[in-house]
Amino acid sequence: MILFASCKKEISTLSYSVINIGEDVRMNALILLDDSVWIACGGLRDEQGWLFRSANSGTTWSKFKVDFPKSIYALSARHSGEIWAGGDFLHLWKSNDNGHNWSFHWLADQVPYHGEDRPAVRRMLWTSDSTGYFTGGENLGEGVIYYTGDGGQNWQFTAHQYEFRALDFMNDEVGIVAGHGAVFTTNAGMGGWTQTDFENDFITGLKFISDKNVLAVGYNGGIYKSGDNGKNWVEVFDSNKAFGKRVNWNDLIFDDSRIVICGNKGALALSDDEGENWKVYQLKDEPHLFSCTLSKDKILLTSESGQILQVEIP
Repeated sequence: MILFASCKKEISTLSYSVINIGEDVRMNALILLDDSVWIACGGLRDEQGWLFRSANSGTTWSKFKVDFPKSIYALSARHSGEIWAGGDFLHLWKSNDNGHNWSFHWLADQVPYHGEDRPAVRRMLWTSDSTGYFTGGENLGEGVIYYTGDGGQNWQFTAHQYEFRALDFMNDEVGIVAGHGAVFTTNAGMGGWTQTDFENDFITGLKFISDKNVLAVGYNGGIYKSGDNGKNWVEVFDSNKAFGKRVNWNDLIFDDSRIVICGNKGALALSDDEGENWKVYQLKDEPHLFSCTLSKDKILLTSESGQILQVEIP
C-alpha cells in the first residue's frame, strides 16, 4: 500500500440543526425512501433496538422497539420496496409496507452452529430485487458475509477471522467487503472472494465512485482509493495530519458528484473531484457522527441521544 503525504488543511467549524427522534438512543443508520419518507435505526448493543419512520422529512416519527434486546445497525431497501434491517446476533427484520410494520426474520439453520459465531449485522445492500448481501462481525476477530439470490428466502454464508464493517457492489457480482485489517474482493459474487494485501487500518465504509474506482475510510483516520475494484490501494488523505489529532471515520456517502465522510468528534471531509482533494470540517460541539446521508443540499448525520444532525452543504 503506497502512502501519499497530506498537507495541513484549514479546518472550518460548521453549525447544524437537530432532528430529535424521540428516544434517547444512539442512532446508527438512516435511509431515505424518497424526499419525505425516512427510515432510521438505533439502539444499544445487546440491550435494546429501535426502528423509526418519518413520513414528513423528519418532522415527526413513529417508532418500533424490536422484540429482542438487540441493537439495529444496518438498513437497506429492495427495489420492490421491501426494507431490511440487521442487528446483533445476526438478527434480521423486514417491512413490506415502507416501514409501517416490521417482522422478525430468523435465519434458522442458515447461521453458524455456535452462538458465539453469530456476530452483529453491520452493512446490508440489495444489488437487485433478488440479489442481496450483508456482512458483519465483532470483537475484531470474527466476521461473516451473507448472500441471497432469491429475495431473502434463502441465504448462504462464509465465516472469516475479521470483523467486517464495510460493503459495496458495482453490480450483482463485482463487490468488496472490508473491515479490521482486511479487504476481500469478488468479481463472481459469493463464489469469488479473494483477500487483498490491505492491512494497518480498520475499514468502516467504502463506495464505488466510478467504474473500477473505489473509495474507503478507516477508523484509524486514513482515506484510501483503489482503481482496480479494490485489489490495490493507495492512501490519498491522512486525516490525522489534517486535524492534528486522531480521527475515527465511521461512514461515507457518494451521490455521483460529491463524497461526504463523517466520524467521531464532529469530523467531516468533503470532496467534489472523486477524492483527489479534500475540504475538512468540524461540527460545533464535536458530536460523534455514525452515518451520513445526502438530501438535496443537506447532509444528514446520525448521532447519539436520538439525534439526526442536519448540515447545509458548504
